[in-house]
Amino acid sequence: MQYFILAAGKGTRLKDLTLKKPKTLLDLGNGEDILGFQTRIIRTFDKQSEIYVVSGYRAEAIREKYPDLREIYNPHFEDMNNIYSVYLIKDFAKGDFILINGDTVFHPFILKKLLERNSGTYCVVDNVKALSDEEMKVVIEDGKITRFGKDIPPDKADGEYIGLTRFNPLHARVLFSEIEDMLNKGYTQVWYENAFSRITDKVRFIPLFTNDLLWTEVDNIADYKRAKEIIWKFSG
Repeated sequence: MQYFILAAGKGTRLKDLTLKKPKTLLDLGNGEDILGFQTRIIRTFDKQSEIYVVSGYRAEAIREKYPDLREIYNPHFEDMNNIYSVYLIKDFAKGDFILINGDTVFHPFILKKLLERNSGTYCVVDNVKALSDEEMKVVIEDGKITRFGKDIPPDKADGEYIGLTRFNPLHARVLFSEIEDMLNKGYTQVWYENAFSRITDKVRFIPLFTNDLLWTEVDNIADYKRAKEIIWKFSG
C-alpha cells in the first residue's frame, strides 16, 4: 500500500501559526505535529508503508524534519488548488493507495478500517456531524457516493468527506485522466473532490462511515484547538 499526504497549501486561515511552516507541522500538544501523527499511525498498521508527502509551501521545513519521507514537490501551490497536488501523484502511484489530506487528524481506527476493506475505492465519510455550508459534503445513493461538493445544501447531504480515500488502481487511472482534462480546460482553482464528482458514473466511491470515531480537519484556529483536545482521546 502506498500513502500520499497532501501538504502543499499555505494555511492562511491559521494566521501567524503558519508564517514559517506549513500547517501539517503544527504541534498537537502531545509531542507530535500533524504529519508526525499521521505517519506514526500509518506505520502502526502498515510496517511496509511507502509514504509520500506532496509539499509546496515551506517545503524545506518538511524536508528538514522528515527526510525519510518521499517528497513530491508541487511548484504551483500558490496559483493552483489541491487538484494539481493530486495530479502529481500519477507518476508515483503503482497500485492501491490511500490519499490523505495533510491537515486531517483522525482516530487510528479510521485508517485501520480503511485498510481492512477489500480492494476497491472507499471514501471516509462523517455520518454524525451536523453540517453547514463550509463542509465538503457528499450525497449517497444505493450504497455509493454520487456527488461531492461544498455547494451541496446541508439538508440534502448525507455526510462530510473527511479527506481520506483508498483508491483502486483502475479507478485512479480514471481520476488522473479526468484531472488532466480539467487542468487542460483551465480548472486549476477547484478542489480535487470536484474531479471525484465528475467520475461517479465510472467509479464506485463506497462510503466508509466514521460513526463515533473522532476526527477533525485543521483549517482555522478553532479547528486547531479541537485537534489538540481530541488527540489525547485517541490513546484512551
